[in-house]
Amino acid sequence: MLTPEGVAIESKVGYVTYDSGTQMQIAKDQLLLQNPQISAVKWMFMQGMYRRFGPSGPLIDALEEAGIQWSTFP
Repeated sequence: MLTPEGVAIESKVGYVTYDSGTQMQIAKDQLLLQNPQISAVKWMFMQGMYRRFGPSGPLIDALEEAGIQWSTFP
């Protein structure tokens, strides 16, 4: 999703770890950040069926190193 302010939002449900799939998504989002129409990339983590949700520690480190914002909802 792209907001009117140019923020590209990626939503995740449940607990997400740093693996080859998320590594590839981070690399693609870093390319998005090079687009002048994109002001930021933000990953939103939402609770699914289970209580545990959000990014793993290594994923947090990778997102922050890549300049990707993240938050949990609610």
